[in-house]
Amino acid sequence: MATKREHIIKVRLSESELAALREKAGKGGVAGYLRSVGLGAQPAPKSRVAAGPRSDPALVGKLGQLGNLLNQVARRVNTAVISGEQLAVLVELAGIRRQLSQILAQESRGAD
Repeated sequence: MATKREHIIKVRLSESELAALREKAGKGGVAGYLRSVGLGAQPAPKSRVAAGPRSDPALVGKLGQLGNLLNQVARRVNTAVISGEQLAVLVELAGIRRQLSQILAQESRGAD
């Protein structure tokens, strides 16, 4: 059973001091950070998200455009009643697939 914490200590801080404490405390919070440091424990290291490789902005833009096209196609597929419309949707999907293949081929050539 955890020990009940009944005592409160009030501390006055400037804005910059509070910001520095919040930065050091991370997600664990200022109270937990001060408790661990004040009682001699090493504070847990802040978790950091590893930076991934930089993406090509042009590629990201093209993929966003293709995503919008896919949404339009999905909408048409869900509302298609006539088989001729369904065929047109399949033709559009084939075009999008071709575009994606071209973009991925260009990107893989650029990565070499």
